[in-house]
Amino acid sequence: MPNHFFGTIYHCKKESIVLHVDGDDELIGTNVFKVFNWAYQKQKAGVVYSNFYYYNQPKLLRNGFTSIYTDD
Repeated sequence: MPNHFFGTIYHCKKESIVLHVDGDDELIGTNVFKVFNWAYQKQKAGVVYSNFYYYNQPKLLRNGFTSIYTDD
């Protein structure tokens, strides 16, 4: 995590959209970056997070769903 943090702080422009993807992550679909860009540009989102799949190749073990983010 420190690498993500310091890399973002020191090497990205203030108006940049930063998407952290780890080595075991996979972005599914052809419009992933468009969706994230829309959220930041049009919805003025500060943070965007998504649902996930947990699988052990080739078997899908379960779908994961993130909980709703609240002000608390």
